[in-house]
Amino acid sequence: MWVATWRSARALQLVFFVLWITFFVLAASEWTGLVWLHHAGGYCGLVTAALAFYLSAAEIINETHGRSVLPVGKAGAAIVGSVSVDSAGNLQRS
Repeated sequence: MWVATWRSARALQLVFFVLWITFFVLAASEWTGLVWLHHAGGYCGLVTAALAFYLSAAEIINETHGRSVLPVGKAGAAIVGSVSVDSAGNLQRS
């Protein structure tokens, strides 16, 4: 789901990126049985919750005031047209 947010506000991207890290760390703690990794996953979950709370508060406050009171970042730019890679490895839009 993180990839699906790349055209959304930066705050939403950050929520899903940290959530992805949280799930990965918690899964790794289950695979390895390391208690400290399980605790780190819990703290990552708390960071995810704080970011989600900020985003939800920003959405409500910004909508209520009709302006950006709490910034959420600009949405990612959509790629229009086709993209190719030249011989030097650079992206070229056409």
